[in-house]
Amino acid sequence: KRSALRLRDRDMVDFHIDVVPGRFTDDSKTDCLLYQENGEKCRLKTNLQVHIDTVRDSGVLDAIRLLKLWKVRKALDVKQFAFELLIIDLLSGHRNKPLTDQLIHVWTEFRDLDSPPKVEDPANPSGNDLTPLVDAVWNELGSVASSALSTIDDNGWEAVFGKVDTGADKSAAVKVAVASVATQTRPWCQ
Repeated sequence: KRSALRLRDRDMVDFHIDVVPGRFTDDSKTDCLLYQENGEKCRLKTNLQVHIDTVRDSGVLDAIRLLKLWKVRKALDVKQFAFELLIIDLLSGHRNKPLTDQLIHVWTEFRDLDSPPKVEDPANPSGNDLTPLVDAVWNELGSVASSALSTIDDNGWEAVFGKVDTGADKSAAVKVAVASVATQTRPWCQ
């Protein structure tokens, strides 16, 4: 069963922690089977350390972080890991470009491509096609990306991400970002 935990600190800053139940396939405790609620098969063989390494070593962490913030602020219902892999794939030839160019490229691809590129689990590329997780929200991604590009042209980057924090009070910036989310993800604890 999928599950998530919502924790808040004393100042009510919201932390969202996903709990991914899995079962190791052998004593090496590397590969595991994850339960999948919807899809062709109910169990996916994968390797969580490969997931972590793929994102960490992608060379586009700043773009991933900002696009995840954008995803949360726009309440886009796309699975996190599939979204990260999609970003890594779209930026494969743009790693050395400025961050603004990377973001514009991803949003342009979201807007202009008729369907998402194939998204494969790097730990099991022939066994886990993650494209359906992105395909289900592709039109919405394109629409919201188009809006982001127009907003940048009309009003600049602050209109998309908010005012740039110069480092004075990071906790205040986190509270503003959390408060700006229109729809909270579920489930959450009261």
